[in-house]
Amino acid sequence: TSGYIGTVSGTPQTETLSTVERLTLSEDGQRLRLEISHEDPATFTTPWTSTRDFARRTDLDRLVWDCILEDAGYEEVPDP
Repeated sequence: TSGYIGTVSGTPQTETLSTVERLTLSEDGQRLRLEISHEDPATFTTPWTSTRDFARRTDLDRLVWDCILEDAGYEEVPDP
């Protein structure tokens, strides 16, 4: 179909897609909310939003990890 882009998960989308991501930290600093809104008038009848909340974990140790592309064994992907 002309103008159809789609995603790996099969969600249809066109060039008119607008996506907005918002990250909000709670007042006490213990929760982070991720809100993603999608609007694509050519595909969806109404905009839709998904929300996910993350709780702070103080019982875990942080690990330092540096990702170096060459060390990971990946080749650079050329621009289309």
